[in-house]
Amino acid sequence: MKKRRDEIHHFLNKLNQREISLGFDGFTISTNTHLDEMQLGYSMDSDGRSLVGTNHGEWKENWFVIGYHDESGDPIFIDINKKSFSVYTAEHGIGEWNPKAISSSFIGFIKISNYLAELSKRTEDTLTNRNSQLSIVDKIILLIKILYYTKRINIPFWFGYFLK
Repeated sequence: MKKRRDEIHHFLNKLNQREISLGFDGFTISTNTHLDEMQLGYSMDSDGRSLVGTNHGEWKENWFVIGYHDESGDPIFIDINKKSFSVYTAEHGIGEWNPKAISSSFIGFIKISNYLAELSKRTEDTLTNRNSQLSIVDKIILLIKILYYTKRINIPFWFGYFLK
């Protein structure tokens, strides 16, 4: 796990911004120093007891939380057994975990997040001058990046957050 954790730290260091949002929706990705805290309530409880299981709908040992959706609080996590650290999300509070892939690789997720942070900064800078919505060109470029970096996984996740 030490080697995998070092890889996770390496990828997280490539993230330009921790809070990613356009408009009212977004997500937050943890810093390296808070990764252990992010596991509370998922792989372990506040007393350090394991919450993982092998049955359908239980949290899996190979899932590692890296962030959360700002509005819903749903976790964003990676599968540490996958070489590319596939990225997932799952709705919490429904009694079971049903993961949905949002990127085929952690590095693809980071690249999209960095581009979204750049777009967010640009729209904030123009807020006082004109409408802060994304231009059609920005949306097309974003869609191309999402298709390329996620390998076309769960496009509705990205549409729902950023292409309104």
